[in-house]
Parts: sequence; C-alpha cells; structure tokens
Amino acid sequence: MSSIVPYEQSHSGKPEEEQDKVAIAEVLGQISENPFLRGVVLKEVVLEVGDNIITHGLGRVLQGWWVLRRTGEISTNSETEFDKQNDNPSPQNTLVLEANTVRTVDLYVF
Repeated sequence: MSSIVPYEQSHSGKPEEEQDKVAIAEVLGQISENPFLRGVVLKEVVLEVGDNIITHGLGRVLQGWWVLRRTGEISTNSETEFDKQNDNPSPQNTLVLEANTVRTVDLYVF
C-alpha cells in the first residue's frame, strides 16, 4: 500500500551524529504518517447514476479523495461526484460516491 520505506537508524556512537539521526527520524516519522502520502490510485472505477460503493483498500478510514481523470461520453450537464461518507456504515473499507451521470474515473484516495 505505502511506498514509504521506514527509516532505520544505525548507531555511530558519536553524540553529534546520534542527535542528527534522532532529528531526522522524527521528521521522517511525521512525513510517513501523513495520510495524503499513503494514498492509492484506483483506476477505471465505473460510476453509475446514484450511489456507488467503492472498496478503497487503505485498511483504515480514508481522509479524502480526488478525481484524477474522467473518461466516457462528454455531457452538456455538469459531471459531478458527491461524497456520502458521513452516511457510510464502513468508511474503513469503502468510499460512497453519488454520481449524476455514468462515467469511468481514476481516483486518488488517501
């Protein structure tokens, strides 16, 4: 899921190097815990008119999503997706989107 590799400290025994390594580890730990950086791309998700339940595969409650790409027929109506996560009974596993037209999308979920 995540492509962020954990930072492993080695010990040199020199106090100034150890202090730098601790500081680096703290910063890298904060970065690696950022949910936006631990997202995944879901390609070619077909959205039907109405509610769509999409398994996101994050293994945790998702924090947000973006449409990266829309394909299919171009409509004169505005193509929109509405987040229905507030009513989602299993946000740790799924994303619920309501669509107003049939289309295929690539999503970034995080």
